This record gives sequence, C-alpha cells and structure tokens, in this order.
Amino acid sequence: MLAFGLGYLWVPLGFALKVAGAVVLFRSRHWTKSQKWTGFGLTTLAPSLMNVAWFLFSYPNDPSQAEYWTAIVAVAVVTVAGAGWLWRVRGDANAGQRQ
Repeated sequence: MLAFGLGYLWVPLGFALKVAGAVVLFRSRHWTKSQKWTGFGLTTLAPSLMNVAWFLFSYPNDPSQAEYWTAIVAVAVVTVAGAGWLWRVRGDANAGQRQ
C-alpha cells in the first residue's frame, strides 16, 4: 500500500523539479534571454510535449515494450541534449555591461 501511494509522488516531484530548474535558469546571468528560452524549450517544454503526445496517441493503443523504452530514451536524449547545449554556450551574458 505504501509503494502504491509513493507512486503518485513522482508527478508532483517531477513538476517541482522542472519549476525549480526553470527558476534557476531564468535567474542565471550565464545566458542571454534567447539562450534561456532555447534551453528551456529543449530541457523542459520539448520533453513535456513528448510525454503528452505519448499519453494521447501511443499509450491508449497498448504499446509494446520496445515502443515504451524508445519513448523513454527519446525524452532522455532531448533533455540531455538541451542541458549539453546550455553547458556548451554558457558564459557571462553581462560581461560587456560591467564597469
């Protein structure tokens, strides 16, 4: 019974972590505004839209294990690619404005 109840905590926990990540990203000085929005789209919006598409189109049709794991890997790859891109382009976006 406890494990069943804990299973419901994953969705709010994931949402809270996405919100925390977005707050940290948008308050950071290491990226420009356009880089922040691109990173947010790659690390949060795209995976969320992929999850919604999975539950609307594939999940009701009783997907196979291969389809299930393909969707999980695709979401992970998009998220890691977005985080990697943010890491690669980081810098001090306000460096030229300091005196």
